[in-house]
Amino acid sequence: MTRQFRGKFWHQRTTYAALPDELRPYIEAELRLYDRVATIPWMIDTGSPYTILHPRNARIMLGQTLSELDFAAHPQRFALGGVGQGTTNAIIAPATLTFADEQGQRETIRLPILIAEPTPSYRSHEGNWRLPSLLGCDVLRYFDLTLSYHPPSVTLTEVAPA
Repeated sequence: MTRQFRGKFWHQRTTYAALPDELRPYIEAELRLYDRVATIPWMIDTGSPYTILHPRNARIMLGQTLSELDFAAHPQRFALGGVGQGTTNAIIAPATLTFADEQGQRETIRLPILIAEPTPSYRSHEGNWRLPSLLGCDVLRYFDLTLSYHPPSVTLTEVAPA
């Protein structure tokens, strides 16, 4: 029997009458990073090749350690493009994501994720602090993704072994 991991749509009203409200697909997964663990809401992004931990959630995971990371000189740095204008430095870090189904069965995936450099360096409503963390295709390749808008549902289904 294949397992399903359910997410939901995050709904936000737009301030522009000519545009429909925003619906963004999310799923929660437990993140283990640098021996720390937290449950993080991940926005599903089929256009991102990598899973990206943005500053708001990185601060939850790492606390003050986030401001101590040297994003410019880190040996595992990565130039992250496609998020906002220009590029942002990121650090490649080994991580574990764990999804739980409705019966509490778990699926664990080990992979490198990108920790995006906070811009500005302090918590703010500017820069990339407001961006959600992204669940990219590096994780999605382990699942079949189903999005339904009527009724709204987000489902990751475990891919059956070949």
